[in-house]
Amino acid sequence: MFVATASELDLAGLALAIRDARPPRGVAWHVQFHYPLYRGFLDDFPRQERRLDRIRLMTRRAIDDAAPHEIRLHVTTDELASQHRRLGMGDVGVLPYPVRAEAIAAAAARRSRGDRFRVVALGDARPEKQSHLLADVAERMSSDPVLSPIVTLAVQSNLGFPAESRAPGDRAVVASLARLSAMPRPHVELLGGPLIDGRYTEQLAAADAILLAYDQSRYRYRCSGVTLEAIASGGLPIVTGGGSMARLLAEPIAEHTAAVVAASRSFPGVRTGRERIRSGRPLRLSIAIPANANAILASAAWPVAGDDALQLPGVAVSVGVEGMPRKTLSLQPDRSGRPVRGLAPISIPPDRADGSRPRSMLVEVGPLPGADAVDLGSLAIDPLDTGAPRPFSAAGIVVADGDGLLDAILDALRELVRFEDHYRRSAAVLAAATAAGHAGDAVLRAILAAGPPTIEGGSR
Repeated sequence: MFVATASELDLAGLALAIRDARPPRGVAWHVQFHYPLYRGFLDDFPRQERRLDRIRLMTRRAIDDAAPHEIRLHVTTDELASQHRRLGMGDVGVLPYPVRAEAIAAAAARRSRGDRFRVVALGDARPEKQSHLLADVAERMSSDPVLSPIVTLAVQSNLGFPAESRAPGDRAVVASLARLSAMPRPHVELLGGPLIDGRYTEQLAAADAILLAYDQSRYRYRCSGVTLEAIASGGLPIVTGGGSMARLLAEPIAEHTAAVVAASRSFPGVRTGRERIRSGRPLRLSIAIPANANAILASAAWPVAGDDALQLPGVAVSVGVEGMPRKTLSLQPDRSGRPVRGLAPISIPPDRADGSRPRSMLVEVGPLPGADAVDLGSLAIDPLDTGAPRPFSAAGIVVADGDGLLDAILDALRELVRFEDHYRRSAAVLAAATAAGHAGDAVLRAILAAGPPTIEGGSR
C-alpha cells in the first residue's frame, strides 16, 4: 500500500487506521513526504529543533501504533532525506518522483523546431513560480535583436489561486497575465488551462525550452514535477539555482565543464582560502584579462560534505567588464565536498577607437538569495581561452535568482538559440536517463526493494 503524497498528520492517521482495522500481516505500507521540515539553511536549523519535536514524536508514535505492521518512509529528493534523517526519522529513502508516461512519450514525439524557437511556461500561474516576471520576460524578449525574430513565449495562463485573492503576490501574477494578453503573436501565446486531455503533453513535445524560474525559497528542497517532466521529455530547462531543481542538471554540466577545460588554455587567476561572504557585501576580485581569454572557470568548495552540504547556500559568481552587461553563474555544493565548477563567458566590448581591450574584469561573489551569508572553503577564478566560442552549460541552463534574473533569463535564451544542436544532444541523453529512473515501473521497483524501517529511539 503506497500513500504517495502525505504529511506527518496523514502518517498518524494511517497508523491509527492500521491499529484499529488489524489488516492481515504481509501488507507492505509505504508513505512518501514531499515538503521540507526545516526552513532556511543549515545554520538556521538548531533554532527550529523545539518546533519540530512534535513531528518527531508524532512519527515515532505512528510507527508504534502501526506495530506489528511496518511503515516505510520515503521522500522525493536527497535534500528532504537529509532533513528527515537529521530529525531522527531513521533510514528515510529517496523514492523517484514518478514521471507520467505521456511526458516520456513527448520525447519520442519531439520535433526539430520550425521558424520560431518556442519557450513554454507550464503549470498553474503562481507567485512561487515567479509567474509575475513573465510579462517582463516577454517584453524584453520581443525587443531583443537576437530573440525577437525567432522566439515565442507560450504561457499556461490559468491561476493557481482564487481569482478574487487580494494577496500582493497573487495580484502581481494577475497583472502580469493581463499584460501578456495584450501582447501580439508571434511573441506571446497564452495557452489557457488547466492543460488536460493531452494538451500538456502536446506543449511539452512542442517546446524547445521550458522556463522554470521558480522562487527557491519555496522549491529549494522540494521536487518539481514539471521540471522532471520537462527533462524527461527532452526539453531544455532554464531553472533557478541553489536547490534540487538545479541539481538535476549537475552531472551533465560538470561533464561538459570538464571537457571544455581540458580543451582550453587556462591562465592563472585568483585563489582565496576560507571566506565568509555576507549578503549585500560581495567578495570583489579584480582579475587581469589575458589576450584571447573569452571565458572564466569558477571553482568553489564548501567546508562541509555529506548530507549537511545539501542544506548549505550556493553562490552567485558575477563577471563584469567595463562597457558590457554582467554575466552571472550559479554554483551550489554537493555531498562529495569536492570543488564545484562552472563556466561563464567574458563579454569583451567591441574594439575601442585606439584598438585597445579592457585590461581587467571585476568578479563579484555572494550568497544566492535567501541566505544571510555563505561560508566557502576555497574559491578559484581562472580566465580561459576556449578558442572558438563554446557553450557554457549542457542539457539546460541554471540561472541565478535575484536582481539580475531577467538579464540571466535573456542570456540563457540567447545561449540556447546559439548552441541549439549541442543543447538538444545533451538534453536527449539526460532525458533517457531521467525517463528510465522515474518511469512508473522504476518507482515500483524502488518500493519493492525498500527494506523495513527503523526509527532512531523508536520501535521497529
